[in-house]
Amino acid sequence: MKPSYPPTAVSLGTLVRSKKLNRLGVVTSATLDKENVHHYTCFFIPNTEPGMYFRNLMKHTNDEVHGVMIEESEFDLVFYLMMGTVDLDELDIFYIPGDLVL
Repeated sequence: MKPSYPPTAVSLGTLVRSKKLNRLGVVTSATLDKENVHHYTCFFIPNTEPGMYFRNLMKHTNDEVHGVMIEESEFDLVFYLMMGTVDLDELDIFYIPGDLVL
């Protein structure tokens, strides 16, 4: 049985920024642990620093990482609650197994 979405969690599609990665992302799911701490699975957009835009967004090869899906604690995220949410039905996420290389 799949657990229900925690009623105290932010809405799906809420924009967030990871304090660890310093990347903008969007909440795709949430869980609540035994200590009542929310853990969010977030999709973070590609690195768009100067010189990285073409490499991350324009090249469409199979070995390039275009975005990152990571689970973060609510304390490791900055939430942008005054902005509208992203419609997750319009977001295509293709899961590719492997390790995160930063």
